[in-house]
Amino acid sequence: MTAASFGDRASNFKLVHAATSQGRLHDVTESLQHVGILAKTGNDPQAMALLGMALFSQRKEQEALTWLRRASAGALDFPGAADALILEGRILMSHDKSGAMAVFQRAADELDDPNAYFYLSKLVSPDLAAREVYLIKAAASGVMEASHNLGVIELAKINKGGKQPKALDDYGMARDWTEVAAEGGFGLSMLNMAMMYRNVGLRDQAMEWLEKAGEDTKVLEEAQALRENWDSEDALKG
Repeated sequence: MTAASFGDRASNFKLVHAATSQGRLHDVTESLQHVGILAKTGNDPQAMALLGMALFSQRKEQEALTWLRRASAGALDFPGAADALILEGRILMSHDKSGAMAVFQRAADELDDPNAYFYLSKLVSPDLAAREVYLIKAAASGVMEASHNLGVIELAKINKGGKQPKALDDYGMARDWTEVAAEGGFGLSMLNMAMMYRNVGLRDQAMEWLEKAGEDTKVLEEAQALRENWDSEDALKG
């Protein structure tokens, strides 16, 4: 903060970046002004990108999109270029899917960004082989939701085949991808792991996964409902 008060570029950028992610831009108004000046007068793509992100956090989407586009108009050789492109694509997804796809494709082609591959998987048709390719690239770089989605795809293949798994190994890649995401803290995958274990008669392990899922507020209600259903089933079986 002291360095920022003397106009240090890097310090001002760090303060604005942290405040943007924490939702407290009101605490760094001078640093935000510094970034704004560099974006508007210094031909600084990193400042433009950071200003765009700050504006987006203030729910000023159109202004944010303008600055993000300016930031990515040239070479993508500045810190935060991938994040800027991903946010630009996310904004476009609501009203310009082809534009969003072009942005994500650029982030994938030029920066090999895993989140770009993940969002591309959302935009291509579910029946295209490219969807799984994108998901695998994203999952291989640690995008947990991509691993979860691959698990769901593999589960759908098993269900379509009509063969009920008798052992955990029968789930094959469905189990592998789902477990990666579950171990990474993805709640929906924890629920799917619980159901896989339950389906093959491993009730104790199923309950362990269900308890872990219950710690995730995003899937707490689903975990509780599943627990109630299982308790009812077990009571009927006596």
